[in-house]
Amino acid sequence: GPSRPTALGTAGPGLLIAPAPFAYANAVAPPANYWQRWRDTAAPAEVVLAPVAALVDRPPAALPTVAAEAAPASAVVAPTRHPPTLSAQDKRVLHLADDSALSKQIDQRLRTLQYPVEGLESVDELKEYLTAFAPAMVIIDAPFVESLEAIGEALRVVRSRSNNRVALTVFTESPEMSLRLRAMRAGADAFILLPQADNEVQARILELLDADTSDPYRVLIIEDDRSQAMFAESILRKAGMETRAVNDPMAALAELDGFDPELILMDLYMPDCDGIELTTLIRERPAYINIPIVFLSGEHDEEKRFDALAVGGDDYLEKPIRPKHLISAVTNRVRRARATLRRVQAQNPRDPVSGLYDRGYVLERISDLLAGEALDQGGVLFLLLDGVQPLRERLGLIAFEQLLAQVGAFIAQQLSATDLAARYGDTSFFLLLHAQSEAAMVEFAESLRHAFGEHLFESGEQSISIAACIGIAGFG
Repeated sequence: GPSRPTALGTAGPGLLIAPAPFAYANAVAPPANYWQRWRDTAAPAEVVLAPVAALVDRPPAALPTVAAEAAPASAVVAPTRHPPTLSAQDKRVLHLADDSALSKQIDQRLRTLQYPVEGLESVDELKEYLTAFAPAMVIIDAPFVESLEAIGEALRVVRSRSNNRVALTVFTESPEMSLRLRAMRAGADAFILLPQADNEVQARILELLDADTSDPYRVLIIEDDRSQAMFAESILRKAGMETRAVNDPMAALAELDGFDPELILMDLYMPDCDGIELTTLIRERPAYINIPIVFLSGEHDEEKRFDALAVGGDDYLEKPIRPKHLISAVTNRVRRARATLRRVQAQNPRDPVSGLYDRGYVLERISDLLAGEALDQGGVLFLLLDGVQPLRERLGLIAFEQLLAQVGAFIAQQLSATDLAARYGDTSFFLLLHAQSEAAMVEFAESLRHAFGEHLFESGEQSISIAACIGIAGFG
């Protein structure tokens, strides 16, 4: 197994070294001084940090409870209850595979992300597994599409007795419409025409696997009638969504940045600012050009409906509306918006404003490097903002998030064109450095720490300095 690294921390003029045993798959034996940690204040008696693979295999640690700002009078915020979800380890995947290079890459990628994968060689073997348990997904490679009807029948039985979703992904090399219909009738959730870029295929599979474990849909309800707002909010919350209701349309723009909704449900007629005017203002903001806006109103005039859609509305629902219709309309819109965002991020995972990359994208790059050949250069820097809890409580959540966006942009500016940075947790970031020696990474980390010490971030009229702790994990 890999050798034991050391964890270093500054404690006055000397260094404290503490052993930290670990083990992980695809390990590369780390060098001495594997971890180094700097801070301007004295370190605790012992510092033990996780190896680089932990960044890939473990989600961010639970964040401490923070007393949020009191919600404005115009906002109605109620706790949301979400159904229990399954972890990746609990989601088994059955892959009826043809032993192609793509199949092997898919299985390797899923196993890296901790999904248990069973590679199967025949339809009969698949049926046998389906009688034993309900998987999270069944993947059918192109040579087996002639058995779609038999597979679909077995899958219908499994779905009828399972409380969890069972997704079906079908690969094919034929674009024929009749084959698409057969796949649809068999219950396919994804019909993937090959050849296709490997990353796009993997992104589609992960999208389906994560469908019921991703964050709840966030819906902002803008409705001046409090009872109507509470009615819509109650329906959507019971469906597992996270909602916030705003009764004053003049306060809606302020709520956008704080809540970051994925869909806006809006009344058409409201005092001071009606739905058409508010939609125009929302669409002027670059971050919300593509957010779905759904009108919910009792207006029957078709001309008014056309005006609402013409200024940027995506749909128009008429009051009164049955709960299942409201849930369906919202769910379909947000699901498509998320799917579009995933595909855009897969093609260009870098935020053009901050310069940071999507967290999942950087984790995938690290995972790929760990699974490949042994490396003698490069590594990961983990950066934790020091002592920011009082700052968050003083500024409030909205202003604090805006401050973190500045920090992220500042970090991205320090990187070369080939290196990547992403936000990891609530107050932490991680950087993937590709072609630097251990000494060069140490030098870069020291320069980054000094840059933090000299830089002032702005929040309103305040200038704020932020300290950072930096850890290094080398690949060599």
